[in-house]
Amino acid sequence: MERFNFRKYLFIPEEGATEDVTEVFHSEAIQFVADRNILTHKYSGVEDHNNIIVLDKWYSVNRSFEFGRNLYPNKLLNQFGRTLRLGTIDYVPYSIIDSLDGLDISILMELAKKLNMTVELVLDLTVQWGDIYNNFTGNGILGNLVMDRTDVGFGRVPHIPTCTTTTCTDFVRVGSFYYLKI
Repeated sequence: MERFNFRKYLFIPEEGATEDVTEVFHSEAIQFVADRNILTHKYSGVEDHNNIIVLDKWYSVNRSFEFGRNLYPNKLLNQFGRTLRLGTIDYVPYSIIDSLDGLDISILMELAKKLNMTVELVLDLTVQWGDIYNNFTGNGILGNLVMDRTDVGFGRVPHIPTCTTTTCTDFVRVGSFYYLKI
């Protein structure tokens, strides 16, 4: 069994699944899965939210978990002050940067309040939507998203943004929004 230790497994329950998603750990096939740490991202909190933590440990010999923790905790309900980095442009009435007002900003501020998050506004005042380059850098709202400087990019989209990389040339328009298909 040691030769399979390099394998990683991802268990994702279907939305609305009614059966116990941990039933897979009681199947005959699980004997071929070596002892494993069950990992997850810390996800919430002011610091280190991208750190990987051990959620539980699976022992294949006796088919049990060390701690018996919920493998699918809802991490969204309380973010414990995690910073939500917002990237936008000044586009009245959707986003008004000076007063942190407008329809889009108000919705995201309310979401942050509900989920116990703090808000940080990330602006690139040299361009609006911006560009994404082949080396996965960029500028503007799109560049900040690609370079992980922001968590959410928003504002009224007046045009299809330029994207110079071959992996992101397909945009889909839904209402007044453009979604990037990767």
